[in-house]
Amino acid sequence: MEGASTLTEKKGVAQLWHRRGSQRVQQAAALVKRLVTTKEAAQYLGMSDWSIRQLVRSGKLPVVSGCEECNWRFDVHDLNEYVDNNKQWNADGE
Repeated sequence: MEGASTLTEKKGVAQLWHRRGSQRVQQAAALVKRLVTTKEAAQYLGMSDWSIRQLVRSGKLPVVSGCEECNWRFDVHDLNEYVDNNKQWNADGE
């Protein structure tokens, strides 16, 4: 099919392939963002921005870059690790 597009998944990045005759042109349809802002980290963890800043100050959550709070970036892998390390089980097994 000339001009057809299909969405494929490769190494976590969605890629859009356009076919023009025998030639293929690859374009990134969506990039998986690894570093997020304080606000995005707060939304991801379901917390307030203030709570995220407190976690950083207490040494419970690492920050990738920035001076004080101006340009902090958080690695999504660190956010996932924070969740994994802070899971609690109900004593009743529920």
